[in-house]
Amino acid sequence: MKKKEKIRDWYNSRYRQKGTESWRPYEAYEIYMDLLNIQEGQRFLDVACGTGYLLKQASEIGAKTFGVDISSEAVDISKNNSPMSEIEVSDGENLNYPDGFFDRLTCIGALEHFSDIDKGLSEFYRVTQKDALLCVVLPNSQYFYWLLRQKKGTEQYGIKEKLATLDEWSSLLQNSGYEIVKVLQDTWIFRKLRLFKPLNPVKIVCKILSRSLYRLIPLKYTYQFIFILKKK
Repeated sequence: MKKKEKIRDWYNSRYRQKGTESWRPYEAYEIYMDLLNIQEGQRFLDVACGTGYLLKQASEIGAKTFGVDISSEAVDISKNNSPMSEIEVSDGENLNYPDGFFDRLTCIGALEHFSDIDKGLSEFYRVTQKDALLCVVLPNSQYFYWLLRQKKGTEQYGIKEKLATLDEWSSLLQNSGYEIVKVLQDTWIFRKLRLFKPLNPVKIVCKILSRSLYRLIPLKYTYQFIFILKKK
């Protein structure tokens, strides 16, 4: 329980300080709408919904949207951003929904911070329909930048963060009852680069090179994996 409280406290502090700018902007979530082909009338759950931007996009096209987050601060922000969605404070390991309730489910950049990842995946399986599509975004322990600097992990590493390779994550997901439909690079980290801020010629060149090279690196060295899944 202490571990879960530590995770909750960290996220509450984050959302109090940064508000709607805690994570990615609204436009960064459009890709997940496309990958999951979220449609009007479908029941959609975003686990660890954060600022609620993905819920907002889904609700605007007529999907029936639901969100949970371990942070009460995040839930308040999500409710404000997506008032048509049903959002509650909950961790992903204990979802308060009936079996087979959802057509679509996402968990973007959060599963690796769960106190019990296996239980979280089991809950995702339980609450989704047999033909549901799921999207889970997970960090790569072999990310080339982390290898170069010989230091792995994000700012959340000190709380709780599981890092794994493409093969390791794939095995975990498959052993949890999922079929992997496709795996893609998460390219937002380099698309969001502000090339001309600051106006330092050396930094500008480095950013341009980084953005170009990132698209060429093998999947196994990318920053995060976007897994599209269905139940076996």
